[in-house]
Amino acid sequence: MLVSIFERYKKLNWAVIDQGLVSGSNFFTGIVIARLLGLEMFGRFTLIWLVIQFLASIQESLLLGPMVTIGPKIKAKDGDNYYFGMFTLVLLFSLLASFIVFIVGSLVDFLYPQFEIHSFLIPLVVTLFFFLLQDFFRRYFYSKEMTIAALINDVISYVGQALLLLFLFFLEPTIHITDVLFIIALTSALAVIVSIILNKKIRLSFQCCTFQCCNDAWKRNWHLAKWMVSSAIANWFTNNLFMVMVGAYLGNFVVGAMKAAQNLMGIHKILFQIIENIVPVRAGKVLIDSGIKAMVRYFTQVTIVCSCVIGVFSLVIVVFSQQIMKFVYGPEYTQFSWLLVAYVIIYFLIFLMFPLRIILRTLEHAKYIFVSYLISALFSLLCSQYLVQSTGLEGAMLGLFGANLIMFFTLVFYARKRLKNYKDKHLI
Repeated sequence: MLVSIFERYKKLNWAVIDQGLVSGSNFFTGIVIARLLGLEMFGRFTLIWLVIQFLASIQESLLLGPMVTIGPKIKAKDGDNYYFGMFTLVLLFSLLASFIVFIVGSLVDFLYPQFEIHSFLIPLVVTLFFFLLQDFFRRYFYSKEMTIAALINDVISYVGQALLLLFLFFLEPTIHITDVLFIIALTSALAVIVSIILNKKIRLSFQCCTFQCCNDAWKRNWHLAKWMVSSAIANWFTNNLFMVMVGAYLGNFVVGAMKAAQNLMGIHKILFQIIENIVPVRAGKVLIDSGIKAMVRYFTQVTIVCSCVIGVFSLVIVVFSQQIMKFVYGPEYTQFSWLLVAYVIIYFLIFLMFPLRIILRTLEHAKYIFVSYLISALFSLLCSQYLVQSTGLEGAMLGLFGANLIMFFTLVFYARKRLKNYKDKHLI
């Protein structure tokens, strides 16, 4: 019986192992980077990393998110051409994004030399390029349900990154931001190379992919991607504008404290990524095979199970917040332990939005996701400066909660509306 259970859920088991390694490595890496760079420099690194996160979110929304949703629904005979086209589009996007960052960074460095952007610009561009490609392969493997290949990709990139940083931790008491960026670039590049070697079909795309493949993949994605990419931009402002304002008015030191607390929400990120990697693919298949009611039941089950898991770990974090901050980062961080409690509340709200967004994406009504992000982003734009200036870090966290709460209720409204219309239209 145990064997049959394992066989039934072996893909999910590999996905859990993979995400555990990724999130565990990221958790460990964040701690090591914070200790190596110091709180002030760690805050600066956090603001620099927002650039990569922003462009990665654009790629996710423009290309990878639609690929995971649409790919499993394409007939097998047309699937190879679709994925060939997607790989070429991602390669072009990575080159374009890296070029834009280099040009804009050079211009800012010329106009504001006091920021010393030249000291990390080249490492930033190289890291961005390989990070985007590595992110494509991990999402491609999950879209094809090749969970072991995704695991290999992530072990090379994320575990390798953690091991190299640990080596530097013992070799050198302090390092520069450029060292961290080059390590991330190196491990991401190795993961990309191994992924290409291991995947014959991707190698064939260099020879077989034509303009028609790219054009077809782009057209198939665009009706969904145009709303998702708009959503990504709005979402970036929702979740990161408060951190930028904290950096501008309270300094890099406080940004470092926010990021340090956020880094400890590792168990939540594990579940978020498992949901993002597994649930959209499964939801699309359930909808096609069994209809809308079965899909809703599937989302209900996922939400209940994941809520129980998140609830247990959230309770532990809330009860032992001071001890956790002191043990992981040192006694000087204890004054920021309340941030853990705030992030527990915010992250649970973020979790509840995952099923709602995936429902809208599966039904291919991503424009409503954009509307929710836009309303939330407008709130952040209008209130972030005032809240940070008037009430400091507490205002920033209150603003983050408010922005996500607005987004949650907007998604609830539109998800319920689209599900009802779908039922009426298809008589399910």
